[in-house]
Amino acid sequence: MDRGLPAALLRLARPKQWLKNILVFAAPAAAGILDEGDALEKTAVAFVCFCLAASGTYYLNDALDVVADRAHPTKRNRPVASGVVSVRLAELMAVALLIAPIGLSFVASWRLAVVVASYAALTVAYSTWLKNEAVVDLAAVAAGFVLRTIAGGVAVGVPISQWFLIVAGAGSMFMVTGKRHAEILELGDDAVTHRPSLAHYSLSYLTYVRGVASAIAIGASTGVSVYEAERLEAEIRMAKLERAMLSELKDTDIHRTLRLFRTLLSLVNFAAPLLVFALTAAPLMLNLYLGWPAPRAAAEASVFIAIAVVFAAGFILGKVAGRSPFRQALRMTVAAVLTFLFLLAIESVFA
Repeated sequence: MDRGLPAALLRLARPKQWLKNILVFAAPAAAGILDEGDALEKTAVAFVCFCLAASGTYYLNDALDVVADRAHPTKRNRPVASGVVSVRLAELMAVALLIAPIGLSFVASWRLAVVVASYAALTVAYSTWLKNEAVVDLAAVAAGFVLRTIAGGVAVGVPISQWFLIVAGAGSMFMVTGKRHAEILELGDDAVTHRPSLAHYSLSYLTYVRGVASAIAIGASTGVSVYEAERLEAEIRMAKLERAMLSELKDTDIHRTLRLFRTLLSLVNFAAPLLVFALTAAPLMLNLYLGWPAPRAAAEASVFIAIAVVFAAGFILGKVAGRSPFRQALRMTVAAVLTFLFLLAIESVFA
C-alpha cells in the first residue's frame, strides 16, 4: 500500500468540516439535558454518524467531479483528481461511509437512523443533481444543517417544535446565501465555472435573501420565545401527568386514541415549518424563475408573510393558552418587527 494513501484518504474525508456537526448538540443543550443519563453519549453517537456521512459525501463529490477537478488550477491537487486515490476506491468509501452511520445510529435511536438516512439521501441527491438547480441548491444545503439539529433532538428524545425548525432553517439559509455571495465576490468571472448554479444569482438577489432569512430566523425566534418561556413549565407538568395517565390506561381504547392523536400532532409539527418556508420563499422563487415581482418587492413580500405568520401563530397560541389572543399576537409581532428593523439596519451598513 502506498504510504501516502492513508493520509490522502483522511484529507479526502475533510475532517475540518466536521465542526459543522456540532449542531447536533443544539437541541439537547437548549433543553439542558446533556448532563442527564446517557444523553451526552447518544448525542455523541449522532455527532459521529454525521461526521461519517458527511465524509462519505465528500468522497462521492470528488469521485463525480474528477474530470472537472483535474482541469482546475487548485482542485487538481485533490487526492482523487491527482490520482493518489482511485475513483473506484473513492466510490467504495463513499458507499461505506454513507451506509455505516445509518446502522450505527440505531445505538442511540431508530429515529436517529431515519434522520441520518434522510441526510444521506439528501446529500447524494445534491451531489448528483440538486447542486446544479438554482434556489433548490440553497434549500438542499440549508436542509442538511436543519437535519443536523433534528438529529440531536431525536437521539435523546427531546421534542422539537416547528418554530425551532423554522429558526434553524432560516439561519441555515442565511449562512448558505452568505457563502454563495462570498464565492461570487471572490471568484468573479470564474464563479460559474466553479459552481454552475451561480449563473442564476446576482449579488443583489443573494443580499435580499440573506436579509430575509436573518429576519425570519431572529425575528421568529424572538417573537416565539415570548410565548415559549411562559409555557415551558406547563408543558413539563402536562408531560408528567400524561405519562402517569398512560401507565394506567395502557392497551385500552383511550390509550390507542391518544397515541393516534400524538402521531397526527407530530405530522402537523413536521408539516408546519415546511409550509411556512414555502410561503415565505414563494415571492423569491417567482422572482427568480418568472422575473416577477422585482427583487425588492419579492423580499418585502417575504418579510410581510413572515410577520403575518408570527402574528397568526401568536393569536393561535394565545387562544390555546387561554390568554388574550390579540395581545399575545401583538407582543410576538412587535418583537419580530423590531428585530427585523434592527437587522435591516445592519444589512444597510454592510451592504
